[in-house]
Amino acid sequence: MMMQRFLSAALGLFLCSALILGQAALAAGDRSAFDETDSDGDGTIDHEEYRLRMVETFYFLDKNGDGYLVTKEIPGVSEKDIADADENGDRRFDMNEFLVIRFLGFTAADRNSDGALARGEVDAMDARQ
Repeated sequence: MMMQRFLSAALGLFLCSALILGQAALAAGDRSAFDETDSDGDGTIDHEEYRLRMVETFYFLDKNGDGYLVTKEIPGVSEKDIADADENGDRRFDMNEFLVIRFLGFTAADRNSDGALARGEVDAMDARQ
């Protein structure tokens, strides 16, 4: 039961952050969030490209610069979502906790289990929002 709540909260956080990334990319210019993340231009987002983007996302969301994310810094995420996914129980996410959750979402979105996200997999994930 606890693992199911953790995974559910993780997926919710993953989808919320994907929405934030898309909005930030649109505001920044004409490249999509997918294209921004696919830094080598091969049409997929591999683990390293994704990790780099999630580190950028973490610092983008960490408005007060304290190295932690709390509910008010993550739009659409409730205190319950954070509590369900918070590994050490401090009611906030450090970088490691954030990356663990984000990679659970990456794995869920990687429908063909090839270790990379194709545009279609990302589009399917966005449609589930």
